[in-house]
Amino acid sequence: PKTLDVVGGRGGGANHHPGNQNYWMKVLCSRSSYRSSKNDKEKTDIAQRIIDDIESEGGRFVQRDGNDPEKRWFNLPNKVILAKVKQALRDQYIPLWAPVLGSEHFIDFIKIIWLYAHHAVV
Repeated sequence: PKTLDVVGGRGGGANHHPGNQNYWMKVLCSRSSYRSSKNDKEKTDIAQRIIDDIESEGGRFVQRDGNDPEKRWFNLPNKVILAKVKQALRDQYIPLWAPVLGSEHFIDFIKIIWLYAHHAVV
């Protein structure tokens, strides 16, 4: 996988991959809008915006093929990506690397979230 790719799977490899961190920043920035959405079309639009942002930056959504003896990577189908993004937007999960309230990086984290939410960062 490339640096900008979002790597499917569990554990440290996926959690600390730069593309996954970028993805989670976008998810965390969009959760409030997603949860306050009035209908499924609005929710889908928010999730699709995250997908479009990742792909416009050159990232892909990839996962290892567990059935392949060579464990090759494959691109996830769009329907699967959309379902995974919507699930991440619904969940309460916050990555361990995300700054916590009171940490020295919290203010920078909030600034990035604000900029993304206001479309100043793509």
